[in-house]
Amino acid sequence: MEWSKIKNIILLILLGLNLILLIIVGDQQYQSDQVARNTRFQVLQTLSENGVSVSEEILPENTALPVLQVEGDATLTLNAQALLGPCTQNESSDARVVYTSARGTAELYSSGRFLLQANAGVYTAQSGQEAQAGQEALELMGLTVRILEQSEENGLVSVTYCQLWEGVPIFDALCAAVFEDGELLSLSGQRVSGTASTLEVWELTDVPTTLIRFLNWKNQERLVFSSITAMEAGYQSSSGRTALLTPVWCITTETGRYTVDPNGNVEALSLGV
Repeated sequence: MEWSKIKNIILLILLGLNLILLIIVGDQQYQSDQVARNTRFQVLQTLSENGVSVSEEILPENTALPVLQVEGDATLTLNAQALLGPCTQNESSDARVVYTSARGTAELYSSGRFLLQANAGVYTAQSGQEAQAGQEALELMGLTVRILEQSEENGLVSVTYCQLWEGVPIFDALCAAVFEDGELLSLSGQRVSGTASTLEVWELTDVPTTLIRFLNWKNQERLVFSSITAMEAGYQSSSGRTALLTPVWCITTETGRYTVDPNGNVEALSLGV
């Protein structure tokens, strides 16, 4: 038999083997996806039977995030001058720095806490635009945030924000802006800043397992809520000049927000700043 014919037969055999392998891999992937879909469906049924409604559309895919160690800035720098103009450093220690100007005062703490109090007319917002204006003010000072909620009481508009680290939320790093008659009164909260290094990458517990753990915790604590409205991956932080950002799931219900770590520990989050 001619070599060219033998070569063609070998190529056809190899092509057939590759096709068979492709079919096998595709079938395994299909079976795996089917098991995952069935598992999610069963978990949603279990939640429903326990009085908790969840829309499958709000459930994320399983994910992994790096554990980050953030070395804080020893000078406790926050760009207060972006709002207050040229500042004078009045007090300084390893734990606290105070800046003042004709436009207000900024206090920075090594724990990550900060408080900026602005004088009248320093920073203003149009009616109904307070949330966006507060976000822009925080970003001027070097913090990337997203809006969580807004409330109004006795003429004061208060907006709560969550800090983002490279687009990923830090669920317990919360900031607040307070406005009165369109004028910014204060910015305050807990921030994480500095230089990050990756320690390791964590694969977060899969979504169905996390939901079942959360349901068990809810029943043990006898909490009352009827729906889960959001679920996403992000970070929980430790305070201090060196902060540790560890991956967690955040589950939002109509009555509160909760983090679930890879060990199944659940912690309620407060929106108070």
